[in-house]
Amino acid sequence: MTIITKNYKNSVQLFFLQHCKKIAPKFIQNTKIKDCELIIKSTSKNIYMLVDMLKNKLTMQFDQLIDIAVVDQPFEKLRFKTVYLLLSIRFNSRLYLITKTKETTSLFSLTKLFKSAGWLEREV
Repeated sequence: MTIITKNYKNSVQLFFLQHCKKIAPKFIQNTKIKDCELIIKSTSKNIYMLVDMLKNKLTMQFDQLIDIAVVDQPFEKLRFKTVYLLLSIRFNSRLYLITKTKETTSLFSLTKLFKSAGWLEREV
């Protein structure tokens, strides 16, 4: 049995974030690690391309969409915050991908990348 220490886990996640910034700097607004989990903020128009890269790049392999959640912030200019939870089984990492949109803006569907997105997107 292998025990992964918090320092090792953080260094792997730091690599992911640095690598993401390097290969897709135009898609990413902000990144951070909180409680050993990756958080990336992006604009709504770049979500599909960023998720495609996160799923299909060999160095990433976030190949499972676990959940999609939307938070309504009625007093904000960009009212809806959408959070995608992705999982890389190969690298044992979770990633929260966050974007904000106006109520008149729609997001691209992720069903071409993840079959489970069809069900999750219906619920949001």
